[in-house]
Amino acid sequence: MDNIAATTSHIKVDTRFAGLLSEDFGISKPKILSALEGESQKQAIEVCQWAARTDEPGKALLNWAKKHGKGGYAPRRREWTPDEVEASRAAIYSMMDRKAANYQGSSANVG
Repeated sequence: MDNIAATTSHIKVDTRFAGLLSEDFGISKPKILSALEGESQKQAIEVCQWAARTDEPGKALLNWAKKHGKGGYAPRRREWTPDEVEASRAAIYSMMDRKAANYQGSSANVG
């Protein structure tokens, strides 16, 4: 068994931790989750400390998340449809064929 203890740098913000941050910093739990879910607890503490020093901590926290693409504002990956995968493959192979043809054509002129 691994004896290395996880730290706040490794553990991510979840609902339970958002509740603790809400109590400590006076920012609503939903806003904390929207802005910080999935971030490290260490980062969340630092950002909440900063936000708590502003006139509108909840708004500051959400604006920080939007600016940095964090929490609910992080870019989302989407699944490709089979047609998109096939079209992408076809485009890549077509490009490779053109490059190979250009290479073969340019090497024939050398000499």
